Parts: sequence; structure tokens; C-alpha cells
Amino acid sequence: LRRTPTWLSYDRALLDRQFEKEASGAGTEDPNCWMRRSSLLDKFNVRVDVLIDACTNALSELLAAGTADGCLQVWTRNDGYDGFAKGQICHDDDESTGEWLLSLFKHYAHCKEALGRLRSFVSAGGQHAPELVRNSFRARRRLNEVIEHKDRMLRRVLSTEQAGPNSAEHPGAHTAAALHKMLGSVTLLERALMGCFARSTPLEVMHEALKNGYETGHFDVHEWFRTLSSAIDLMVNLDQALAAFICTYSESDWRSNE
Repeated sequence: LRRTPTWLSYDRALLDRQFEKEASGAGTEDPNCWMRRSSLLDKFNVRVDVLIDACTNALSELLAAGTADGCLQVWTRNDGYDGFAKGQICHDDDESTGEWLLSLFKHYAHCKEALGRLRSFVSAGGQHAPELVRNSFRARRRLNEVIEHKDRMLRRVLSTEQAGPNSAEHPGAHTAAALHKMLGSVTLLERALMGCFARSTPLEVMHEALKNGYETGHFDVHEWFRTLSSAIDLMVNLDQALAAFICTYSESDWRSNE
């Protein structure tokens, strides 16, 4: 984690130089140029995944240190529980509130990252992204894949929120409610960009958009960036609140407040 600023500064400087080179070349509105620009951003993906895992492991150790037996279950990337901490293995199938909060933190972090990848991918296409999507099946397919990944991460967040033990409410619940409404605006922008809903668009979101008479308008990449940035910033604040709560979390205190 201490090396994170150095990583990001180096990557961003290298990315800026390569983007300037791409932008100064011919055919900047070609789908192939879009795919090349977006591929420059892919190197961030693995590093961010490493950072999410490192933060999750650090928080899990804090939670494990605060439990009576020093044992904690952690939700891993393959959607399975790994019991660890101090060489002990958990055999309890019941998820504690602390484990639930940790899972929620990690899923929100991955959802935020998926939203950031969608923002950067479309922004790399520029103002002509709708035209490129309309004329290039390759661009449409790649965009649909990025949107599907974002929707898959969002479904994990929603299912984790609904699976809270004893109907517990996490400390950022009110912020999460506002965030879900904001993500609805993102879905409408996706429709304006693609000319249709993505395959992974939740049916209820699609129904609300059509019921309200939403019409596909002119796509503005600046509005796209602002809208997704607002949602990402809110998600960052929510995840920071969850992390701060986990750092001071006590199972006994939580139970006494129920």
C-alpha cells in the first residue's frame, strides 16, 4: 500500500504520453483507435485488484484480532469463503455481522472499479462513441461486455446488502440508497450511447425508463464523465465509511445496540 502513490504517478505519466501520441495520429475516430486507447487503461485493472485484495486482507486481520477466537471468514474472488487468521479454520456456516460488512466493502470496491472501467472505456471513444458503436459490431460487443461486468458487480452488491444477518443495516445505508438512484441515470446514459438497453440491464430499470417516456437524445461525453464521476465519488465515500466502521467494529457492541 505504501507504494501505491509511486505506482499511480508512474502509470499516469506513461498513460498521458501514450494518449497524446494516439490523439495526434490520423484516424482518431476509427473503432480500432478506440480499442487501442482503451487497451492503454487495462494495465490499471490488475493493480487496482491487488490494492482491493490488500485492503480487504488488512481489514480482515483487524476484524480477526477483535474476535474472541481470532478466526474470520473472508469472501474471496472465486465467491467462496476462506477461513483464516492465526492458523485457525472456521467451520461455522453462519456469517457474522463483521464478515458481512467486510464482504460488502469488497463488493462495493469492485463495483466502483467496474464503474470506473466503464467510464474510462467510453471516454476513450470520445464524443463520436455513439457513431462508432452504431457502425462497428466490435465496438458494440466490447461496450456491452464492459456494461455487463458493471451490472454483474452491482448485482453482487445488491444481493450482499439483502443478505445482512438479522436484517442489519450497514452504516452507509442511506448513502447507498442515493447511490442506487444515481446508477439509474447511468443506465439511461448507456441507452443514449448504444441506442438500446444492454442485455444485462435490470428489467425494472428498463421498465421505468420506458414508462417515463425516456427518449434517446444526443450523447454528451462530458455529461457521461460527470455523471459517472459523481457516482464513483459517492461510492468511494461509502466504501471509506465501511472501512472506518470495520476498523472500530466490535461484535459485542453491535449486538448490544440491536
